Amino acid sequence: MGLVEDKLWEECTVKPTERCRFIHDNWGLWPHGKDSFISFMQILNNLYPNELEFTYVFDYKTITFLDVCIKRTGQGYLDTDLYVKPSFKNLYLHYDSYHNRYALDNIAYGQALRIKSICSQEKDLRRNLEILEHNLSERGTTGEKFRINDDISCNTIGVVYLINCIDCNKQYVGETGLELRSRHRGHRQEFRKRTTPLGKHFENCRDFELIVLEKVKNNCKRIRKEAEFKWIYRLNTFKPEGINIKEVKLKV
Repeated sequence: MGLVEDKLWEECTVKPTERCRFIHDNWGLWPHGKDSFISFMQILNNLYPNELEFTYVFDYKTITFLDVCIKRTGQGYLDTDLYVKPSFKNLYLHYDSYHNRYALDNIAYGQALRIKSICSQEKDLRRNLEILEHNLSERGTTGEKFRINDDISCNTIGVVYLINCIDCNKQYVGETGLELRSRHRGHRQEFRKRTTPLGKHFENCRDFELIVLEKVKNNCKRIRKEAEFKWIYRLNTFKPEGINIKEVKLKV
């Protein structure tokens, strides 16, 4: 993809002002009008006409990127909402299944955190949480409530997190003392290079979600490692059930 981009920028004089990419999915802001964007896409598709074909969606008000719906407000701001694919099927693990109980309990907690991190408006947050509650009740959840005490954002440091593969439901637990956005950016690079077990896993899978499991007090490395170890075993994320491959070694 990098070679395609380098060649594209050589050919084009008009470019998007902002752009995000995850593997083969791109999102951007185009302030130059629809006609120039269509010309831009024609140039892109003519770079490798027999090998690559790029499709696009252009809209002045609403666009989706992965599991996020970006909406332009009347005041010119951008709001974000949860995007659910039309092909979505309510296939969360049934609460009566024989999976680890911690994994089953974490579904509600993790999905609620995901929705909270995506929705910028309170009304959208409440609507999506109600839908989640309904979907989980159909999968046998007990209705137990989880209170999210920590204010967690992309700038939060010192967390244990879960990467959940939406395509196959396998999971990976990790920890970081950096800002969450920095660790997320590092994983995205792994997905492109495919030099790590996590990166190799997403060679065949495309969609994932990152969920914070625990915020570590004072960002202590030892406590982070202990918490990571705890969650790996709670959620059983070692291969072949999950994606983790190395046991966490703790100093006594």
